[in-house]
Amino acid sequence: MNNGRVRKSLNTLIRAYKKKNRERNIILQCIVVSVVVVSLVIISLIHGKFQADKLKNQYQDGKTISTFIEEGTDTIKRQLQDLSYVNSVGEEKESGRLMNGRYSYSKCVVLDETAYEDMVKPTFVHFYGNYPEQTDEIMMSKKTLDYLGISSPKIGMKITLDFYWNDIFTTKMTGKQEFVLSGYYDSYNNELSDSSIAYICKNRIKQAGISQYPCRLWVDVKDWGLSGRQVENRLKNDINLNDKQRIISYDSAEYRAIEGTVGNYLLAYMFVLAVFFCLFLVIYNVVYISLGSDIKQYGLLRTIGATNRQIKKLVCMQIGDIYLKSCLCGVIISIVLQYCVLNNVVKNLYLGEYKANSQLKLFNLSAYIVVLVLVAITLFGATLLAVYKLTMITPIEAAKYEEVVGEQQSDYQFGKMFIIKRTGIIFGMAFRNILRYKKKFMFIIIFLAFGCEIGLLGIVVTKGTNQMNRLQKNPDFTIEVPMDTVTYLVENGKDEVELITDDNIVDIKNTLTSYTENLKIVQGFLPIIKNAAETDSLKIVEHDSLPVMQTLDDKSMKKLVKYVEENNIPVDQKTFNEKGGVLILHENLIPQTYEDIETECIGKIIELYDLVPVGTAMQEMSAVKLRNCGYINISQSDCPTLDLSWRGNDKVYLIVSDKTFSKLKDVLTVRNLEVQINVKANKEAICKQKLKAWVQEANLKFQSTTGNENQLLYVIKCNSDEIAKQSLYIRTSQIIMYTISGILIFMGLLNYFSTTSTNIIIRQREFSIMRSIGMTQGMLRKMLIYEGIIYVGGVLGLLLIIGSIVMGIVVYILKQNIEYFVFQYPFEGLLCIICIMSFLCVIIPNIFLHKMERNSLIERIKKER
Repeated sequence: MNNGRVRKSLNTLIRAYKKKNRERNIILQCIVVSVVVVSLVIISLIHGKFQADKLKNQYQDGKTISTFIEEGTDTIKRQLQDLSYVNSVGEEKESGRLMNGRYSYSKCVVLDETAYEDMVKPTFVHFYGNYPEQTDEIMMSKKTLDYLGISSPKIGMKITLDFYWNDIFTTKMTGKQEFVLSGYYDSYNNELSDSSIAYICKNRIKQAGISQYPCRLWVDVKDWGLSGRQVENRLKNDINLNDKQRIISYDSAEYRAIEGTVGNYLLAYMFVLAVFFCLFLVIYNVVYISLGSDIKQYGLLRTIGATNRQIKKLVCMQIGDIYLKSCLCGVIISIVLQYCVLNNVVKNLYLGEYKANSQLKLFNLSAYIVVLVLVAITLFGATLLAVYKLTMITPIEAAKYEEVVGEQQSDYQFGKMFIIKRTGIIFGMAFRNILRYKKKFMFIIIFLAFGCEIGLLGIVVTKGTNQMNRLQKNPDFTIEVPMDTVTYLVENGKDEVELITDDNIVDIKNTLTSYTENLKIVQGFLPIIKNAAETDSLKIVEHDSLPVMQTLDDKSMKKLVKYVEENNIPVDQKTFNEKGGVLILHENLIPQTYEDIETECIGKIIELYDLVPVGTAMQEMSAVKLRNCGYINISQSDCPTLDLSWRGNDKVYLIVSDKTFSKLKDVLTVRNLEVQINVKANKEAICKQKLKAWVQEANLKFQSTTGNENQLLYVIKCNSDEIAKQSLYIRTSQIIMYTISGILIFMGLLNYFSTTSTNIIIRQREFSIMRSIGMTQGMLRKMLIYEGIIYVGGVLGLLLIIGSIVMGIVVYILKQNIEYFVFQYPFEGLLCIICIMSFLCVIIPNIFLHKMERNSLIERIKKER
């Protein structure tokens, strides 16, 4: 019976409190809905951008994994499968090649089901047919089919191909033969590489007597938060490798997606935590400001006999009602926005060029659960703080509760009088009202400034990590000879391997006339390393490309030396500078740790010959001897961008000093590797037209001379074309990141709006008394505007002083992690914050004071009793 009366009394009190605090509850409900929606929208946008960047990286890699074991065996595979941090292990056997005379135009590879279905197939832009199952079946790339002159391939069609095994002692099933096309595909990675990949079935290598092992093992690692170097070191400790087996691991697609957006994982985590902290402060602020009046109300209940437990239950029922309604509304709005707007926007804008939109999913159930839990913790925690304070004081003290007022010192009195004389009585009252609750004032402006600072930092990160900063550093035009053309010239026994001749450079200069700002010729050697076995002794993983020997300009060399020193990479700089040394730059082709290489290879002699056509008598040629000064993996994320020619996968660069380069000219043929051209800004279009025409004419002449209509002598890279190609992605990234930054700034301003509004609502009795003693509506409005101006000034001061220091620290960290990062102070964001907050200073008092005027003075005083 008593329980029934208590429940009935609680329900009556809840209804009474709802009516009394109706305006405050409406604001609180709107704030909770806004926080839920904004949190889920931000998570969706960040999650969508992360997924899109990850897929983009995977398309460019041609596979979903980034860790390999060379010369892997069944024993190693079982060891890998037993590791807790390994998802799956696939197999790749590079077994043969397709030939056109002496020229190899496609590798032939065998994949097991795991490697094909889970690691390669998801990166195909288009795919038709099936993986080969029969001995005579083959799956080829569209690029290879175009090379063969097949523009309209059909599944099941027969194609005559010249096939050979990599093992020269295996002759079974080699030579010209008919294959059945089981499938074909488009791959973004395939378009970028020098050679294509064709897939054959496992039965074919069995019938030829070729063992599946050793093969390359593909390792799918669970923890993609680890860098490639960390994964490599971890695997080295957990599996047993022999001398021929190597681990190759580079940063995963997910890891690079995070680094490309924020710089590193630490900053990413800090940014996400700061964003959520900023959002939930909005809720906490509203509850915190109304804490004083709530404690008074609960104190009155205690004076009439209510227990702390009953008051806590009353509070929880009130907040529970607000929480359920607000979260339900917020979740519904978020789901509608996500499925009707965000999915289409992010998919179409981000992955349009890759045509793989179906793989991108923004909905994340765990995100909804986390947000709702955090909202509950913030809302209930802030409200129960009032109950906790209530238990620490007597009922009478609670009924008369006022927040602690700062003591007014004599110097404050002097300052107050000075302000009053200079600005008037009204401003003095506003100033006194603010300083009456110093703790509350500092609490509010710190959290308001924090929210706005996060938004400003978002703008800084968005501007600084803009890919356009990187692209604009590239030359306007680059003309080079493709590496596969060099291979073609060498393997087809041409008398002389000519690339870009001096006459070609003169023609280019004449073509551009006076439009050129600067023209840079990148020169180097294309040496042959003595004996094929020498490559293995240098610990370089087998690769198709010829090594490129060149020098670096002063800027690139300084960056490389700094990188070597910061990462403690063992390099013999003295020998490199003075005694004919060579640095070996590679991209994941030296899998051992630097300590192993230092003891095994640094200091060894490398013998090199000049590049000559196949069939030339090498015994009669002079050899060049250089000393190995160390290895540098330039694929690492923290490695600086260097001025290297022919950038791409599986490239090896032999870097020598200018002094050594001059000496080598007597033995090796200096070749013009590429021409980099910058032209006047207003002449870029006409220069592009002229240079493309020149390249086309040179290619046609080369094709008619060689009789190979599919081989290009020169390719031209136009930076404007690359910018145009990347513009959609860059623009989308900018839009999404600016949207997130704008939302964060909006939440900071919403925090200010809710803070000011709630403050006015709980001070209605104070305003009514001031009106009763003669203060006019205009004077009251002016006082509130002045209070708002003081808040704006406090926030602005913190942003300019503390915020600038924080911004400087973040910028320093980003510059250390992202070489192309460019800092621009977010003046437009700061100006937007100042203007909107100033506008709210004026508009909020007008709205609420106008509403107060509808009730008579006596009614307002009675209502607040």
